[in-house]
Amino acid sequence: MNNNRLKRFFIFLTIPFCIVGVIAFAWWYFGLTLNLTNSFPIGIYQINTKTKWNKGDLVVACPPNNNKFKINNHNYLGKGHCPSGTYPLLKKIGAVPGDLVEVKNLVYINGAQQKNSNVYMWNNFTKMHPCYGKHIIAPGMIWIMSDYNEKSFDSRYFCEVPAANVIGKAKLLLEF
Repeated sequence: MNNNRLKRFFIFLTIPFCIVGVIAFAWWYFGLTLNLTNSFPIGIYQINTKTKWNKGDLVVACPPNNNKFKINNHNYLGKGHCPSGTYPLLKKIGAVPGDLVEVKNLVYINGAQQKNSNVYMWNNFTKMHPCYGKHIIAPGMIWIMSDYNEKSFDSRYFCEVPAANVIGKAKLLLEF
């Protein structure tokens, strides 16, 4: 009888670990990520690292490791594996090399006002230092923004991002 109890106990412990392991492997294998920020709908996204991305695509990218980012981050992003020491961001590519970005109280790309592009000097009780002025996007750089949430932490506050920082193209699979 004691032997049966031990077997049941072992099975009781093994099955949940196996289930968690299978889920973790599938999560990694299919390139899934969970977005819990307000920049885009909260949900599960699939990241395709093999597909070429274009202007207007939703991507996962590491923020730049520049002074503007460091000044404005205020620990919004947790510690992660990006060169900036943070987690990557889920944003749309708003501008590519050659595009003209103008940051005033709103953001304009090639003269067109961008949706939900308000620029704030204060975020809650924290002073922000936006990238005011005109920016011609240089070769090898991109401008990433959220058009879903006007208070998103994006290129409005840390300027251009190296195109090499794009991890992959994102696709919403399940919205919560």
